[in-house]
Amino acid sequence: MKGLITAIGLGLLASTASAQPATPNADPYANNAGAGQLRFPLAAQAGKNSEAAKAPPPGAVNSGPFDPALWKYGPAFNPPAGGKIWNPVKLKLMQGGKVTGGTLLSATDPET
Repeated sequence: MKGLITAIGLGLLASTASAQPATPNADPYANNAGAGQLRFPLAAQAGKNSEAAKAPPPGAVNSGPFDPALWKYGPAFNPPAGGKIWNPVKLKLMQGGKVTGGTLLSATDPET
């Protein structure tokens, strides 16, 4: 019986030793057969200032130098067409209803 348990234990040990997971790596070229062939078309050329703070890339929503007062977010934050409002308070406000509320403080709260 001991021999059988030992044989099973050694078999399990041998099977788990060969199945080591790959080490995680943040390098995009690690384990890549085409290393050095990735292209980044929107990146500035090496050693050259892109002047992106003064002039936007072609097709950008914003143009000219960055000005927080004139910034346009474009369609990224628009809700999907036909999307439903999930927040009942916002829905009530959009329908013209009134909402009352506030913060309730407990008697043991030091700020009361």
